Amino acid sequence: MSVERRHLPWSADEAAALVLDWSRDGEWRSAVRRMETEPAGPARVGQRITEELRFAGGTFVTPTTITAAEARSASFAGGNATAAVEGRRTVVPEADGGCTVVLEVDVRMTGPLAVLNPVLAPVYRRRLASEADALAALAQATSSTARSAEPTSRA
Repeated sequence: MSVERRHLPWSADEAAALVLDWSRDGEWRSAVRRMETEPAGPARVGQRITEELRFAGGTFVTPTTITAAEARSASFAGGNATAAVEGRRTVVPEADGGCTVVLEVDVRMTGPLAVLNPVLAPVYRRRLASEADALAALAQATSSTARSAEPTSRA
């Protein structure tokens, strides 16, 4: 299982609104080409997700289901004929008013392609780290924009 943690300057509720609504993954996951959720909206148990992404030069479609969901966390599992995926996204409030987002993902090739797992595992880890970095950069950029738009008091 690959795990990435990033501190964000957003409140836990702001972060959860983004990372626990899979239909918004394209805002921070560059490999996502299409993401469909049924029903739409934040993660809920039984929600079905169809993810289409570009990875390693190919396009992959992975159906996934939300298996557990709370206000600030959701677990998922799914796969297709060649891969199985499972994981969890968690948002933890922090004392500074920000939050920590924890992304956990395990992707395994199945069947005859399972022999590729040792080679692909580092690639999956790098991709997850890159996605976590992009999420942190988005949070930082939008927090900076929001702060610069706030009116300043004049003496």
